[in-house]
Amino acid sequence: MNIFKVIASSKKGFFEEQASVVLAWLLNPYMDHGLGFSFLREFIAEIAPEILNDLDKSLQYILRSEKNSEKLSFSSDIEYNVNGSFIDIILLINNYIISIENKINVNSATDENQLVLQYEGLKQKFNDKKILIIFLVPDELHPNIIKEYKALETKYPDCGKERKIINWNIISKIIMKIIEQDSKCEIDPIDDFLKHMLKAFSIFVQDNFSGYYFDSDKTYGSMNPLSEGRKYFKEIKMDNGIKFVGVSYGIVGLLTLSKEDLDKKTFQFTSETIVNRNWLKKDLFIEIGCSIENKFKNIDWIKDVSSRIPYNVIYNIAKNTEKVFYIGIKGGRASLENMSIEKILNRQWGISLEKASNQWIEKNEYINILNKKGIDKILAEPLDN
Repeated sequence: MNIFKVIASSKKGFFEEQASVVLAWLLNPYMDHGLGFSFLREFIAEIAPEILNDLDKSLQYILRSEKNSEKLSFSSDIEYNVNGSFIDIILLINNYIISIENKINVNSATDENQLVLQYEGLKQKFNDKKILIIFLVPDELHPNIIKEYKALETKYPDCGKERKIINWNIISKIIMKIIEQDSKCEIDPIDDFLKHMLKAFSIFVQDNFSGYYFDSDKTYGSMNPLSEGRKYFKEIKMDNGIKFVGVSYGIVGLLTLSKEDLDKKTFQFTSETIVNRNWLKKDLFIEIGCSIENKFKNIDWIKDVSSRIPYNVIYNIAKNTEKVFYIGIKGGRASLENMSIEKILNRQWGISLEKASNQWIEKNEYINILNKKGIDKILAEPLDN
């Protein structure tokens, strides 16, 4: 069981605030998780080893001490307000301020001045501290992320050592390292419940904070407060005033629709900006919709998609399109070949037009491996358009 994926399967999904709270809990050595300083030490070692060298003797419990200089001054806060901008997590460790701005969805990186305001606010409030701005993101190469991060670099080019962009997979890496250290008796023992929770969160992070996907014919009648009504796909294409379109389950939900569904279904729309995984920019909505209508002859929209896609939706796209694309699977081809059908049925993976590493397999390889496992028979009613 993965409680995080269960929570993310709700109608409202999993929010950045929830991810921030989990991370802040793990980073705080005085919380009840039983990890002590282990997670905090490994986190600092990953983002700024030079800071770890300075704080090394302080990042531990002191049972008895005659040296006050080695005692740790530590505090943490969530949604910390500086300069009118809220920082997701802030850690005050001796002479250091570590600010963590968290994104679990690249589409939420819409305010390019956010990091600038946070940096300026911290400089003004803690002018006697060493400040480190951490931008924690799902994809550091996405244009939205780059634009927001570059804004800080452009305005303050001399703050190079005071800012860093990191991928959420580093958090997963830290978790796996701690579990390995526990098995080798390199850290104080951690209990089985915590190990289960850590593994669940690590997998949840690797799956891009996605819940369990399920097929549903249910239509939710409730309207978003910013919604301006409903229109058919062909009507939305013709309306230049629309900025965002609401789709149940967002990109994944849209990709499960057939051409017939697009013709008969109505979608919520708005001329406002909505940051929500169930609301897509009109251009992306239209591009994917047209791709569905043409049986995926054009799949250029993949470059703008960071969502994990269920195995069967990927299979459907791969079977229909003549274009080449790649599926990112941890462990690559060998991992997929060794994966049981039961595990595959619950998996969601990233897709890309480029092969980023050996862990990305070409769509024809994906089809062949799944067919050898009998997936084509399991999908007795494939998502053909």
